Amino acid sequence: AILAQDPHPRIQSLGVIGINPALFSESAMAPVVMFTLLCGVLAQVALGGLRGSLGNSTTVPHAESHPMSTNTTAVNGSSSLDGISAAVLGALTTSSSKGKVMTLYHQTSPSIAALILKGGFKAGSGGWCGGGIYFATTRHDTDSKAIGPHSHTGFIIVATVDVGKVLQMTSTCDRSMTGKNLSGQGYDSISFNPGDGDEYSIYSADRVLSAKDYSR
Repeated sequence: AILAQDPHPRIQSLGVIGINPALFSESAMAPVVMFTLLCGVLAQVALGGLRGSLGNSTTVPHAESHPMSTNTTAVNGSSSLDGISAAVLGALTTSSSKGKVMTLYHQTSPSIAALILKGGFKAGSGGWCGGGIYFATTRHDTDSKAIGPHSHTGFIIVATVDVGKVLQMTSTCDRSMTGKNLSGQGYDSISFNPGDGDEYSIYSADRVLSAKDYSR
């Protein structure tokens, strides 16, 4: 007599070790297989989309910029690393050494301006916000601000200033303010409006990134 060959010998042999073979029949396994395949496809699609958005380049804004200046840093993914891990690592570790960078204006006399452009700014001995270096936000505002007893006019310097973290003060500011006190509060500069337009006061000349003659 010819015995009929078992079409599923491996499944049937599971009964020998105490596992119900019916659990592994084609009809029972089909939903599991389909679900596994579907999860794999969705994972590949999601992975590909994330790599596409992060693997090439990511632009990280590092500071709020003045309308006349921008400050962004591009982080490129490395081909030697996985696209996702490279982009994420770059985004987390890249930072800017500058804070809020602005284009500001300072009016003084031609002779003092020559000294400033040669050797840099120096903090004054007093003012609305103490002994700082003061800037206006527009060239025209410097005309109304350079009116104090120790003010000088005739020459406008346009400067790129890293004002960092700014403390907003009232119109009368604080004449006893110092750079040390401001730093102790966690700020780098002061912004206030005494009634004739916004002003910024910094207390370290190192925050002036560049300075030049406005007329040139």
